Amino acid sequence: MAVCDLIRRCKPTLILTHWRGSWHKDHVACYEIVNDAIFYAGLPALIREEPAHNVPKLYFADNWEDATGFAPDTYLDITPVFDGWFEACALFPMWRGETGFRYDDYYRSLAVERGCLSGFAHAVALMSPPEQLVRHVQAL
Repeated sequence: MAVCDLIRRCKPTLILTHWRGSWHKDHVACYEIVNDAIFYAGLPALIREEPAHNVPKLYFADNWEDATGFAPDTYLDITPVFDGWFEACALFPMWRGETGFRYDDYYRSLAVERGCLSGFAHAVALMSPPEQLVRHVQAL
């Protein structure tokens, strides 16, 4: 309910979180907590300190540890922030490969690969929940 309350207080129009297809228990827990919180935050019948707020867009981030069932449907151009993102990440020992996985190499290469697929120099892939992809049209 704490995340529900935060959503109601901050009123985000977009939330980015972990995908459920992970071998990390905390990533799976994050997925479940965020999805439950979005549901509860949007219920007007649930009385909390702040009024109900519906979050119109939810995205799951591309993460090598959360790859099971991940199917990207959105590519975001990160070219303008690419260098700054990698400089910030390099502050963490894990990112520099000190835990055994070459995060910097992986995500730098992945940003180029996702960029190639989307027509940008660098991109990240995101996945939407299936219900968000439904289109309501009267004609094509």
